[in-house]
Amino acid sequence: MATVKLTNVKKIYGKDTVAVQDFNLDIAKNLAVDVNGDKVVNLTDVNHLAQYLAGWDVKLGAELDYTRGIKGVVDKTLATYTSESTGLKMQYTLLMPKDYDETKEYPVLLFLHGADAKGICNERPIQKLEPFYDTDAKTMSEAIVLIPQCPTNKVTDDNGNTKIDFRPTMGRYSSFWWHFTEDGKGALNIAMELLENEVLSKYNCDSDRFYVMGLSMGGQGTWKVTEKYADKVAAAVPICGANRELGNISVESDQFEDATLMKDIPIWIYHDKDDDTVSFSISQIRYDNLIDAGNTKVEFTVSEGYGHNAWEVAQADANMIKWLFEQFSLLYAYYFSCIP
Repeated sequence: MATVKLTNVKKIYGKDTVAVQDFNLDIAKNLAVDVNGDKVVNLTDVNHLAQYLAGWDVKLGAELDYTRGIKGVVDKTLATYTSESTGLKMQYTLLMPKDYDETKEYPVLLFLHGADAKGICNERPIQKLEPFYDTDAKTMSEAIVLIPQCPTNKVTDDNGNTKIDFRPTMGRYSSFWWHFTEDGKGALNIAMELLENEVLSKYNCDSDRFYVMGLSMGGQGTWKVTEKYADKVAAAVPICGANRELGNISVESDQFEDATLMKDIPIWIYHDKDDDTVSFSISQIRYDNLIDAGNTKVEFTVSEGYGHNAWEVAQADANMIKWLFEQFSLLYAYYFSCIP
């Protein structure tokens, strides 16, 4: 297995203030080994290393080669947001058009990652976003794209014992999932506050072109944001998304509270029939809910053979990318329909 010296990993993560000896080799089974006196770490566990080091400094920013599709076409910022209302912290990446012009209005895309990218290594969620740039860099690079990172509360060993507790670092969220919670401490509560304070209020954003896209756990978050902010979302792309933390649940528990709220929103659903992580039937019933509610703008791409990786179909779909950024909010459409 490929390895990299811890000192090099430190450099990648900008952790010059963290001494090598501060990394505890016993923190995770098989995470690090001692070779001829040099501490090394498996590249596959770099995310856990970053999470561990984040205990000393929450200002992250890995420069790993996860972003080949966006290099040269956008300006990338990696940062930590501290919630004004709760004090909770959230890592995020902001992708800006290369030649941002404050006199122009720009569409905004909120991209919600899946459960495998939870944590506090804010480069990791870009891995499944960058193929969209590979498919259509021109269209994607003309938008402001926010990628918040849902934090994780802890890393456990095979026996369920806590190895790393991130709650003292990031704060005690009510939900370490893409959920809204009544106390305002859910990951989606913080993500939407981040969107408002770090994007919408600071840049010249087109309020009629706000889009949300997500996969797996992020697909679930996409449904939640679209339902809660139905008056603001211009279009949504939920990819193999459920509504609860577990994938294979009863269809009855995953129906919309009120599908009519989204009956005028363009929505493009992706799901693979062979998905054994999030049941295909969940997207099917949601599609049926929207059709029954009178939504004539919903698309459903059904694939086979991709398992849970339906995002690979979406990533390669140039038609969907162009379609997404051609959509406008309901308020915009209503306004222009009233002009003689």
